[in-house]
Amino acid sequence: MASNSGASELGRIFDAFNQVEHPEGASTKGTGLGLAITRDLAQLLGGDVSVTSVEGEGSVFTICLPSLSGER
Repeated sequence: MASNSGASELGRIFDAFNQVEHPEGASTKGTGLGLAITRDLAQLLGGDVSVTSVEGEGSVFTICLPSLSGER
């Protein structure tokens, strides 16, 4: 997300087929599956995805996965 979507939208952005409206009215492209697939894959691997957003600055997405220490 290049722009802030508002706190009310953050809880829904990981839902399949959900698209957040661009604040300047620009068109949104895509199917809204990317974040849902990312979250599902992370959870299958024992992790998760989170997002933080600052109005006027943008959003940061973090993927946390468990360590496979000792395994190669």
